[in-house]
Formats: sequence, structure tokens, C-alpha cells
Amino acid sequence: KDIDGICLLYRYEAGIKKALHDVKFRRKKRLVAGMAEEMTILESPQRICSLWHLPEKTFVVPVPTDRARVRQRGYDVPHEIFSQWSLSLGFTWHEALERIRPTRPQYGLDRSERRKNVRDCFAVSEDVRGKQVLLVDDIFTSGATAQEAANVLRQQGADHIWVMAFAGGGDVCK
Repeated sequence: KDIDGICLLYRYEAGIKKALHDVKFRRKKRLVAGMAEEMTILESPQRICSLWHLPEKTFVVPVPTDRARVRQRGYDVPHEIFSQWSLSLGFTWHEALERIRPTRPQYGLDRSERRKNVRDCFAVSEDVRGKQVLLVDDIFTSGATAQEAANVLRQQGADHIWVMAFAGGGDVCK
């Protein structure tokens, strides 16, 4: 089992879905600043971290976005949403994963296409042996991306891996 817990802060629907699409596909960076601000005022992320007993020096690792998409947008969505929040909790921000090959956007792909799309696309770029990792991403739907990232982290020795996403498909918090 690669993932010890998953928490999706918002349902990926209605206004949240539209805002994330605008951030990702229409370069509306001002909306991502609002999402980052939400992280600092919501109680639920801190409560979840407490329930999971995450230690102060937890490695917060963003799911890396394809480099071409970051260049095109001018920003990386998971970084913008989670970096300041994680530092404010005393966690350490580590871009310990990198995409080693480009992938298509997951939007519009079915579950099996999503798994195939992200298979072998990540590599660990720093030592994670024995670390407690909070993997963060903007959207969690099928879980294919998070599972692939967690698998790579676990293979390189990460001790525990939890996943937190700004939005996702359904009530997943365990």
C-alpha cells in the first residue's frame, strides 16, 4: 500500500471545477492566489494533518506539473496553492519529484488511459528514505497520478505517504 491517507478539501464540481479549469487552461493566476489564501484560512487541512499525526518536519512534495505546461502558464498550480501553507505549518517544501517525460493532460481520459498516461513519468530527485511525505496536488479524480507518484516515492524509501488535493471527485478523506 503506497498511500496512507487521502484528503480532498473541496468537491471537484461547480464553481471549484470552473475556477481550477480557468487556472489551468485559461491562465487566470489571480484565482490560484485565492486558492492559496483558502489554504491559510481553512481549518480542515490543519485538522487532517493533526488527525494523521504528521510530524513538524513532514516533507511536503508537490506532484510536478509537466514543464511545458508550467512554461506556458507561467506558474505551477500545486506550488502556488500549497507552498506557503505548508511552510506556515512548519513542514518543509521539497520538490523531490520530477517529471521525466511529458504527459497529456488527464482531463478527458478514462481511468485506464490515465494510468497509462502517467506510468513511469516520475523520478525522485532527492533523498526521501525514511521520510514522512505529504504529497499535494490541485486535483485528484481517478487517483492515477497520485498513485504513480506515491509508488515512485515508496520505491525510493519514503516511510509514509499521505495525499492532499485542493479538489477531488467525491468524499475521500481517510
